[in-house]
Order: sequence, then C-alpha cells, then structure tokens
Amino acid sequence: MFDDLLSALEPGEENLFAADTDGDSIADTFIVEHNIDTNGDGMADIVVTETFVDLDHDSQPGYYSITEETDTDGDGLLDHTVFLEDTDGDSFFDMIAEWDVGEYDMSDMESLEQLEASDAEAYSEFGHFAPTDVDMDGIIGTPFESLDSWHVQSDNTCAVVSQEFVLENLLDREFDEGELRAIAEEHGWYDNGTSMEDVGKLLEYYGVDVEQSTENTLDDLRSSLLENNQIIVCLDADEIWSGQNEEMFGPGMDANHTVQVIGMDESNPDDVKIIINDSGVTNGQGVMVPADLFVDAWEDSGCFMLEASCATILEAQQG
Repeated sequence: MFDDLLSALEPGEENLFAADTDGDSIADTFIVEHNIDTNGDGMADIVVTETFVDLDHDSQPGYYSITEETDTDGDGLLDHTVFLEDTDGDSFFDMIAEWDVGEYDMSDMESLEQLEASDAEAYSEFGHFAPTDVDMDGIIGTPFESLDSWHVQSDNTCAVVSQEFVLENLLDREFDEGELRAIAEEHGWYDNGTSMEDVGKLLEYYGVDVEQSTENTLDDLRSSLLENNQIIVCLDADEIWSGQNEEMFGPGMDANHTVQVIGMDESNPDDVKIIINDSGVTNGQGVMVPADLFVDAWEDSGCFMLEASCATILEAQQG
C-alpha cells in the first residue's frame, strides 16, 4: 500500500513525509500533501493532507485522516478546513469537523468520546495538589475548595460530571450524576457523549451564567481563575494521560474529553502547572499537569474554555 503511495507521487504536486515512530527502523507513519491549483494562477487553493499510520506493518492503516484546506475567497489564504478521522482502522470516519480560520464550528463536532487509560498509566508522572506540599503564594485560584466535589465518572459522562463539579462548587449542594445525565438526555445534550456546543447547558438549566470561547491562552485561563470563575475545558485525553505530546495536526482535531480546571501553580515560573479535576480515571483528583503539555492537549479543541459564575442566579427550572 505505502509503496504504491510512494510511486504515485509527482514532484512539485505532492509531498510525502514518512517517519518511524516506534524505533523499529521501519516507517510506520506517512503524511501525504496534495497541492491543487483549481484556477491556474500558480498557487494552491486547495491543500489535501492524508495521514496513514500502520504500526503493525500489515499495509492497512490502523489510523487514517484527511484534512482539506480551501481558499474560498481567492485571497491566497487557506481559510476553510474540513477534517475527517478514522481512529480505529475500521474504514469508517468516527470524527468529522469543519471550521473557518479563527473560529471553530462547535455544532459540527462529534460528541466527545471518553477514551480508556489504565490507572497505572494515567498521570503516572504527575503530582497531585495538596495545600501542605505547595507554596500557596504561587497558587492561582482556590483548588483546595474544589477537591471534595471530585469523583470518578460512571460512564461516558466526562462533560456531565465536570458540570456536576461546577454546580456543587457554585451552588454549595450535592448533585447526582445519574440525575444530571437523565436531564441532559431528555434535552438532547447527551448521547453517549456531549458535543462542545452543549457543554454548559446543564449549568444554564440550574441558573448558572456561562460563557463559551475558543482561541484562549494560559493568560486567559489565569485571568478567569483570578475572577473566581469555575472553568471547564475540552482537550485530548491521550496527551495528558500518557504525558506525551502525540500531536500530528493542528488545533481542533482530537479533542475527546472534558475536565475541570481548578487552579494554576506558579510557584516555579519555569515549571508552571495547571491543576485539574479529571473524572475519567481514579487518580484524576487535583492533578498537576505541566503547562506546556496541558496547552498541547487543549489546542486540540481550539483551546475551548467554559467559564461559569453565579454573578446572576436565574430562577432554576428544577430543584
């Protein structure tokens, strides 16, 4: 399969990148770029990038994706992206996304799908927040107030449970994951997962003000924590659980998980940590994730952030 890929390339029209990612001296990852000039002006106005990953060398990709970037207005800039991804090699796309440069159409994103990681692997290199073990002068936010609300999710409910954490912190009462899931299912906010556009709908249901945004930075995160907001982010669980940056593409392509951000540790400016509550694994309480790794995983959602506050508590529809 990949020999045919190599022989089909035409210089000047397509580029090939091949890499050996597992160190067995055999290339297993191939990225092919097709530059298409549809109007004959000598510039590519469509760039199609295909990625094949064949770790077991059976000539069948265990992972395949295709990205199509288009210059829709003829100004020489690629301004529209369509991305399709088959993560398990079954020849069916299980992730489809579409967005314009500078914005992410969250309504077109597939539901966030919880991945699996063994407790022995997840966060094995990271510490966990404990007030007695850190310099509190360097802590941004109030992570110690959010630890007690954490628990492990019972199903593919990371977004539901992250909102549960926020509700308990803001409204100062306990909520039940099962009841919240039922409400979300009834309103179409949960279907074996939650789309990014629906993250926060449970909070609004209980009268909490929420604001969604993308293209955020660590400075935005810091400012929101200083304003005492509750924060939920979407990111790539693989990267934070394994402690390795597995990024191949650009932002907005591999987000599959939601977590609550409860603080930042700036006691060492050269080693800033983001403190999170992650319901996806049993050691996810108050995990201190290195900032650079957090950003790499966060970028896969376009740095999506939900900020919640009780500046104005509306009359709750229920309970």
